[in-house]
Amino acid sequence: MDERMASVLAEYDARSAQEAQQWRQMGTTMSRDDFLLAVGPATGGLMNTLIKGAGAKHILEIGTSYGYSALWLADAARETGGKVTSLDVAANKQAYAKGMLTKAGLDGHVDFLTGDALQLIPAVLTASSQNWPRARRWWPTTCCTPWNRAPTRWPTGAPCGPGPA
Repeated sequence: MDERMASVLAEYDARSAQEAQQWRQMGTTMSRDDFLLAVGPATGGLMNTLIKGAGAKHILEIGTSYGYSALWLADAARETGGKVTSLDVAANKQAYAKGMLTKAGLDGHVDFLTGDALQLIPAVLTASSQNWPRARRWWPTTCCTPWNRAPTRWPTGAPCGPGPA
């Protein structure tokens, strides 16, 4: 981990500590969604190590939030020569994450897509056909059967299923 990444992680830690104090105070006007809900350094470090060990080139993050985990993923992507694609419905959170990644010098290792993940995932996976063989194993049960129902079409109208062979 270089100094810039360590500095950004320290900023996240400071924000987290401040928000923990606010959370403990009754009467806060912030909703839980406004708080930094970071995976923490142990989990971030584990994801980083696993990605580096696997030599992953295509890393998909569902839920950018404020970018804490994206920082760890981007650091690993920098080492493997890969790229993170991070999805979130909240543009304001992604803007914050982009700023933090820029401070860390890692912004070039992440592509941000804003919108509903159920609509974005098929395009992300088909953009790199080499992802499909592995994605097909979990695609029908994870993405196409939300809430234990089996829809035949995505909200976009695209057929639901394992994708191209």
